[in-house]
Amino acid sequence: MALLAELHRPSTLREKLIGRTAHDLAVLDELATAAEPLMIPYLLDAVFTNPGAVSRAAAGVVDAALTRTPLRALSRLEDECRRKTWYSWPFPARRGWHTLLPVQLAQFHNLGPTELAVAAVASFHPNGHVREAAVDWLDTLGDPATPYLLLRLNDWVDQVAERARAAMRARLARVRSDMLVHCLPLLAALDRTSRRDHSAITDAVRTIRTRLSDWPRSLTPSR
Repeated sequence: MALLAELHRPSTLREKLIGRTAHDLAVLDELATAAEPLMIPYLLDAVFTNPGAVSRAAAGVVDAALTRTPLRALSRLEDECRRKTWYSWPFPARRGWHTLLPVQLAQFHNLGPTELAVAAVASFHPNGHVREAAVDWLDTLGDPATPYLLLRLNDWVDQVAERARAAMRARLARVRSDMLVHCLPLLAALDRTSRRDHSAITDAVRTIRTRLSDWPRSLTPSR
């Protein structure tokens, strides 16, 4: 928490004059060694303020933290990103996450290995237009984006949920079987929701998974 507070503290007069990039990069380097999911909400300003070295370093910490986040915890993480950044506690709000616009997401495309992490947390934004743009982005990122698209199926904004549903329908024919197995906790969570009916997608995923798991047995000669 002390390192996160140091990242969020106001710049000194000297830093305003000469910049604080080196300072912030050093802090983020330390954070990267112990990245964990609870850090993510407090890194969003650093990720989205300006594309550049600090943004890329913060995205790397978010990426490392997301890899340590169980799928069953993604909904809670999404809530924390909205709640803690919305009320700016315990750190003051900065430009970046709070003022993020859908068109600005294009600046963060083509980040290499951390691009999925940035698109994923963008899909947690309080603004539905940003979430919809993030779904468009996630739809270009292949199988690893599937869990985040599944989350958006239950979005409270119909347009966002429908966009995620269209993305999932299109990828069902090509998604890897191991990814479908990986997403089973999210399917179970969707089955427990009541905002809208997800059975068309969840049943299709389970059907594909069952067919793929049975396929090798169909090749076994009968005795």
